[in-house]
Amino acid sequence: MVKSTELVTIEQRYSLIVDGEITTHINSSPSDLEALGYGNLVSLGLISSMSDVRMMKVEGNEISVELAMPHPDGNLDSKDAMYPFTISPEYVFRSLEYLETETYRKTSGAHSATILDDECSIVARGVDASRHSAYDKAIGMALMVGADLERSVLLASGRQSAEMVAKAVRATIPIVISKAAPISSGIDLARENGLTLICFADGQKFSVFSGVDRISLP
Repeated sequence: MVKSTELVTIEQRYSLIVDGEITTHINSSPSDLEALGYGNLVSLGLISSMSDVRMMKVEGNEISVELAMPHPDGNLDSKDAMYPFTISPEYVFRSLEYLETETYRKTSGAHSATILDDECSIVARGVDASRHSAYDKAIGMALMVGADLERSVLLASGRQSAEMVAKAVRATIPIVISKAAPISSGIDLARENGLTLICFADGQKFSVFSGVDRISLP
């Protein structure tokens, strides 16, 4: 018998407690949990900036938050997020070099979400067993460093459903690039909110499903 050791991605369950009440449970790899908390609050529509949070504490499997003001209902109202920001096809191809991470190379079991600025440089990166938590970590990190999200691009490794697109919309990120496929619900939500959704991106081609006006051509 041949014995071997395989590295696997760790996932645990965390409770997000907002103003003393459990708001949601999050499956996530045990890293960058403060960023996970901030990003999840953005994705839930509960905050839009760091100033909306009075206190955050990570203890064990609990992420506890006190908001500066009573939080809204979290509904996503359709809006035309036409921020004045465009990218070139070369930007799309160049961004793909950031897709692979060390965690993925070691485990083949991790998603990544990377936020890039208008020069195609990394602002923040989330790596997680869950594509949802990878998004939230990246958004949270970007919020923590004061990134201009209205002039940013979110590069993702996973499929683009309505849930994933909604995270970008709430974070005011105007462009999403993914190597994976879109889901019809994600395309619909992107179109309703003026978000540019680019999928099936590889080194030679990509498809634009919404917001083609943000792609500048020669």
